[in-house]
Amino acid sequence: MRTLRTIAILMAVLVGGVAAADTGNLANNKNLSSGKSYGWPANYTFTQQFTAQESGVPEELAVNMGNNQNPYGMQVTIDAGGQRIYDNKFTGMKQRSSDWATSFPLSGVRAAIKRGDVVKISMTPDRLVGMEPILVDNAAWPRAELQGYGKVALKFYLRAALAEVKATAPMGGAIQWPDGSTCGTACSAKLNVGSTVQITAVPAAPNKFKAWGGACSGTAAACSLTVTAALAPVTAEMELLPSVVKIAGDNQKKNFVAMQPGVYAAGAAYDPLQVKVVGGDGKPIAGAQVKFECITQGGTACAMVPSYNYPSKIVATGADGVATLNGYNGSSLVLYYDGGTMIVRASYLSAYADFTVVGVSFAYKPTTIKILAGGDQTKARDKNDTRYTGGAAAIDSIQMQLVDSDGNGVPGLSVCPTGQAPYPMQCVIGSANECTTSGSDGKAAFGKGLCWNGTGDWNVKIIANVPGQAQANVTTRVRVTN
Repeated sequence: MRTLRTIAILMAVLVGGVAAADTGNLANNKNLSSGKSYGWPANYTFTQQFTAQESGVPEELAVNMGNNQNPYGMQVTIDAGGQRIYDNKFTGMKQRSSDWATSFPLSGVRAAIKRGDVVKISMTPDRLVGMEPILVDNAAWPRAELQGYGKVALKFYLRAALAEVKATAPMGGAIQWPDGSTCGTACSAKLNVGSTVQITAVPAAPNKFKAWGGACSGTAAACSLTVTAALAPVTAEMELLPSVVKIAGDNQKKNFVAMQPGVYAAGAAYDPLQVKVVGGDGKPIAGAQVKFECITQGGTACAMVPSYNYPSKIVATGADGVATLNGYNGSSLVLYYDGGTMIVRASYLSAYADFTVVGVSFAYKPTTIKILAGGDQTKARDKNDTRYTGGAAAIDSIQMQLVDSDGNGVPGLSVCPTGQAPYPMQCVIGSANECTTSGSDGKAAFGKGLCWNGTGDWNVKIIANVPGQAQANVTTRVRVTN
């Protein structure tokens, strides 16, 4: 009886992620070739050894060997981690012409190969067979002695059984597979049966992972699965949280200008701010009560319009999920008292978005008001004016110019008249003591006015709100005689 010799060859196989699992390979060096054919003696046991880099239940062993496509027998044993997991004698085996390998279907494997196991595949033919050896000395595929030929390694693959694993994140997130790829509503991958893999729930911001269902359980984002042939589909449930997204109005920079008389001497009026509120499923939320709120910094003060004393304002979203902060003359809010940076926060529930607005202060030169026409006028009361009992006096238009200390006209300032006529005389300038605004040359004018029911001096005070200083003013006299 021939003494059987065992030749041990250490091989390392690097297979990783879903891409590797899709092939099912536990070991594969068939990309290497020598182009030679060596004789494998009958009853000679050759043992191939390697360290498993993947886990799985072996399903097929294919070795580049055969007997010119004549049938032969082969004893095959597989040991993994010091335990025999397979032992079978094959008969009537033939090599296939596609790659000149003989395929051995491995049914009845008793346990899975685990990552890190030392695996030994021992094969003993019942007659002389030819084999295609690997002759290249490679650290991943060390060689050992084959009787009569020297050192060789087998050219083969060991393939695991595959099972389809299905997982889904129905709304608000995705599933991450072991190779780092992600998918959402309909995910599946073919993975090695018997392998242990980790899948991870990845919520879409600002959502949070809630819990697993199916083959996974618990609330930890990572789930460790041992793949079986009939694995229940996995479901990742997310807690859907709304988000507030900026649309328009961020990073504005506005100049301080004259604002409402008696409220603030100067301020900066900003363009409308717009946000969109969407749910965790990415769909807009209609009717969401969005709070716009000033968060001041330094000496800056701010107000939501139309009223200067509102530090916040609630705006509901429309059908498209958009909320728009509008107000004073088409602007949305006002910075006043000082320049500087201000944050406006738009919030809904726990979600918010911050806008940055900047007020730019200017060093305005002192401004004065020059009366160009209609100053210190004297008008006789027309006793035949039947509009009023006792007659009335028609007042000329008062024309003026606002100039700075260099004599240049100051445009865009609000100019208003005040004053009180001596009782019982009553007076108005223009139609109703209305304010006006200085033009590009700094000039402004009040319309013609009227006094009635008496005589006397009416001291008309003309006031301009000037940024950077309290007020510019001048007093002119209107005398009404009989």
